[in-house]
Amino acid sequence: MERSFPMKTLVLTASTILATALAGRSELIWNEDFTNTTSWAVVSDPDGGSSIASDGVRAALYVNGTNSLAAFAPIGGLKPFVPFDQGNKTAYTMGLTVQDLTWSTSYDISLDQFDASHNYLDTLWQVFPFGSTTTFAGNTNINLGAYSFNANCAYLMPKIMVHTGDGGQTVRFDNLSFDVQAIPEAGSAALWIAGALVCLLHPMARKLTWK
Repeated sequence: MERSFPMKTLVLTASTILATALAGRSELIWNEDFTNTTSWAVVSDPDGGSSIASDGVRAALYVNGTNSLAAFAPIGGLKPFVPFDQGNKTAYTMGLTVQDLTWSTSYDISLDQFDASHNYLDTLWQVFPFGSTTTFAGNTNINLGAYSFNANCAYLMPKIMVHTGDGGQTVRFDNLSFDVQAIPEAGSAALWIAGALVCLLHPMARKLTWK
């Protein structure tokens, strides 16, 4: 019995192959593994005595004061800025891994915004968690598509805010990263489609025979 494939089936199958091949492809554009914290600093410490240090594996963000807040951020020039295209903001994801935190601690992550010349514009506060603080420990990813950015924003820089109840509290970070979903060039997409159609049309041209 001879059977040929309807064109609609071929097109749908080729589209599925293309979508599967391109889905989930992302590019890591910024990463901090906290094995070294010389490119980070305490950028706000009203009560004094706070610090950031690495044991070679992860960073300990320590806040000294009681009922206090300290902010930690990369040092511009020592740590590259995070390139950002807000016209494609839904393609950007911030990932983080927190090892643990002491009992009277919470934290949040904000994003400092910069223009194309790396001039500071403003801060997008409490990106994670949205509008609050957290005691979350583990791994999570935050898509940036839901947030409103400065119209001139071309670069980002994360800022970790650590809040304490009692003094002498610590949050330990394993990793902080940003990635962007890859958008294939038109030529690449066309090649994927052409390749998929060739693979599908070849057996059709031979008119497969099923016995």
